[in-house]
Amino acid sequence: FIPAFDKIGRSCHLYLTRDHAILLHNLLNGDGVQAIAQFKK
Repeated sequence: FIPAFDKIGRSCHLYLTRDHAILLHNLLNGDGVQAIAQFKK
C-alpha cells in the first residue's frame, strides 16, 4: 500500500498541492464552507 500510495502521491503532487493551497487560503479568509464545497467538486 505504501509504495503504491507514494507513486500516486508523486504523480499527483502538484495538483494536490494547488488544491490544498486554495483550500487553506479560503479557510484562512474565513470562507470555510465555500472552500470545502469547492474542494469536493
